[in-house]
Amino acid sequence: MLSLVASSAAAQLHAGFSIDIGQGVPVGDVAAMASTRNAAEQGYAKAQFQLGIAHLAGRDLLPDAAGAVTWFRKAADQGHAEAQFELGNLYLQGRGMARDDTQGVRWLGQSAAQGFAPAQFGLASLYRVGQGVKRDDATAAGWLEKAAAQGHVLARTMLGTMYANGWGVNVDLPRAARLFRLAAMQGNVEAQFYLGMMYVSGQGVTADWDAAEQWLRRAAEQGHVIAQFNLGTVYIGGALRASDYVRAYAWYEVAALFATDPEWRDRARTLRDWVAARLSPVQTTEARRHAVELGAAVLSTQSARR
Repeated sequence: MLSLVASSAAAQLHAGFSIDIGQGVPVGDVAAMASTRNAAEQGYAKAQFQLGIAHLAGRDLLPDAAGAVTWFRKAADQGHAEAQFELGNLYLQGRGMARDDTQGVRWLGQSAAQGFAPAQFGLASLYRVGQGVKRDDATAAGWLEKAAAQGHVLARTMLGTMYANGWGVNVDLPRAARLFRLAAMQGNVEAQFYLGMMYVSGQGVTADWDAAEQWLRRAAEQGHVIAQFNLGTVYIGGALRASDYVRAYAWYEVAALFATDPEWRDRARTLRDWVAARLSPVQTTEARRHAVELGAAVLSTQSARR
C-alpha cells in the first residue's frame, strides 16, 4: 500500500512537471501547481521541496516565506538534502520565522553530511565567521575540501584563499594556485584576479606576465576594479615585458570610471595622469578611444551576467 501511495505521488509530481513545460499538454502553472500540491500532500518529499520553492519564489502565488518553511520542513524531516539546505538558510535569514542561527547550522549540517555541496560551502562560511558556531577555520577548510572536490566554484575560491594565507591549513601556494585556476576556468572573477596576481608575483607559479595579463583581463572585463587597476600596472611594464602606455592609460581610465571606493578611484586617476604625461597627442587620442571601447565592453559583460 505504501508503495502504491509513493507511486501515485510520484506520478502527480511528474504530471506537474509535464504540464509546466508543455510535454503533451497545454502549459499552465495553475494545473502544474495543483498536481505538485497533491503529490506534496501525499507526503512525497520531492513535491514538498518543489512546493516550498514555489512559495519562496512566488510562482503562481504571492511570495510566502512562511509557506515555504512549512513545506521545506516536511521534506527536510524526510531527509531531503536540498530542502534541509533551504530551511537552514531561511533560519539564518529569519525569513518566514524568527532568526535562529543554531537551527540554521543544524539543517545546513544535515544537508552537508549528505554530500550536498552548496550546504557544505554554506556551513564552511558559517565556521569562517563564527555565525551560529564557534569560529573554526580548520573545520571550515574541511567542509570546503568536500565541496571543492565536487566542483563547487565558490568553495574552490575560498579554499584557495585559505591555502594562500594559512587560515586553518598550512600555507600551500601551489595548491592555492591550482584551486584558483579551477575556479577561474569556471568563470569566477575573484579566482581570476587572484590567479593573475600570483602570476605577477611568481608565488605558487612561475612568474609569467602574459598569463597574468590573460587572467587579470578576464576579471577586469567582468568589472573587477582592482584587476582593472593592476592590469594598467602590468601594461606599464617592467623586467618581464615591454611597456604599453596606451593600454595602461585605458585600463586606469576604466578603473577610475568603475571604482566605487574613492581611494581606488584616486589611485587610478593619479596613475592615468602619470601615463598621460608620457603619451604623444596621437597616442592620447588612441588611448581615450580604447578606454571608451573597454568601458563599453565591461558594461556589456555586466549586463549579460545579470
